[in-house]
Amino acid sequence: PDGTLVYYSETVTTPPFAEHLENLCVIQIKNGAAVLRKLTRGERFDTYNLEDFYGDKLENQEVEWCAKIRFIKLP
Repeated sequence: PDGTLVYYSETVTTPPFAEHLENLCVIQIKNGAAVLRKLTRGERFDTYNLEDFYGDKLENQEVEWCAKIRFIKLP
């Protein structure tokens, strides 16, 4: 919800993202926004699907980096 604080690792990972697959993380989409999503493999080479809390997906996205979530503080 609005007002939620997300603390994430200062160390970001660049592709491949094997240690982040199937985990919720902060993801920087290439030429886009940073989002909080679960990372899974995409259908095309070097792409990923990004799933939100409601099950909606951004499919076959090119990801610049991702980072491990350290703590989430709800409002």
